[in-house]
Amino acid sequence: MGEYLPHIFIDGVRTPADKPIKDHFPTVVSGDEFYLANAAREARRVGKVTKTTEKFSVCAGILHCFRCGEMMHLQGQRQRKC
Repeated sequence: MGEYLPHIFIDGVRTPADKPIKDHFPTVVSGDEFYLANAAREARRVGKVTKTTEKFSVCAGILHCFRCGEMMHLQGQRQRKC
């Protein structure tokens, strides 16, 4: 939609510095298309990652067991990374 939201770091936390600047970038999709696509994406969301760890997996929340349908989880043994 072409908006830019400037940020600054305060005590290591990324924080909005000001209000969004409209038409900063060239518009690629209309506002209606953006909100419809966002609503469709939210409707497809099955689960979300609730715990962050140093053993992060990009497949978290995506992979499901083909036998039982349950969500698969990353596990390690003896501090080894999977």
